[in-house]
Amino acid sequence: LLPAISFAQAGLSLDVGYNDGIHSGLENSPYIFDSVVRPVLSFGLFYGHFGEEGRESRWGLRYARQLVRTIPEMGPNYATKWRSQIFQLETERLVHDGSRLQVILGMGVGFVSRSDANENDDWNYCDTPFCNLPEFNWLVTPKARLMVPVLAGLALSAEVRANIHTSAAAETFPYKSGLAFMVGLEWRTGPGPGDPVRKPEPEPDGDPLH
Repeated sequence: LLPAISFAQAGLSLDVGYNDGIHSGLENSPYIFDSVVRPVLSFGLFYGHFGEEGRESRWGLRYARQLVRTIPEMGPNYATKWRSQIFQLETERLVHDGSRLQVILGMGVGFVSRSDANENDDWNYCDTPFCNLPEFNWLVTPKARLMVPVLAGLALSAEVRANIHTSAAAETFPYKSGLAFMVGLEWRTGPGPGDPVRKPEPEPDGDPLH
C-alpha cells in the first residue's frame, strides 16, 4: 500500500494598497511636469494558515509590484515608466487569536528589481550590452496584519508594511523607504489527509441555575 500523503494547508493572499515610499514632489523636478502613481499589487503564498488548530507561526513567499509614470514637459508620449517588483521570503506569528479577529506580526526579507523605460522608443538608447538590465537592492519589511474570517476558507486582511531599502533613496528613485497600507483577501485551503483541523468550540451547557 502507498503511504498516506499529508497535504499541508495553505493561505493564498491578494492585496492592493497605497505605498508612501515614493519621492514626494515629483513634479518639482526640472524634468518632470506630471506624475501618476499606481497602486501596489501583492500576492502571497503561505505554508499553513491561522485557521488551523494550534498554528501560531508560518512562512511563505510574497511578490509585489508597482508602477510610477513620470511625464516631462514634452507630453505623455515621452513619459517614463518606473517599475518596481518585490520578491520576499516572509515569516508571520499569530499574537492574538480571537473568535472574530486575528492579530499577526511578521517580517519579510528579499530584494527589489527596478527598471525604467521611456514610452518613446527613440529615447531608450542603449550603447552597452547590459545597460537595460534591472537594478536590484535588498529590502527588509517588518509588518502587522489584522485578519477577519468572514466565511469558511476566506478572511479579510488589513496590513501595514514598513519597506526599508538598504540602498540610499537617491539610488532607488522614484521609490524610497516608507510605509505601505494594504487591504485584501486570504483564501485558506482545507485540510488534507493527516492535517490538523481546528475543532469547533463546545456549546455551553444549559442554564447554570438548573
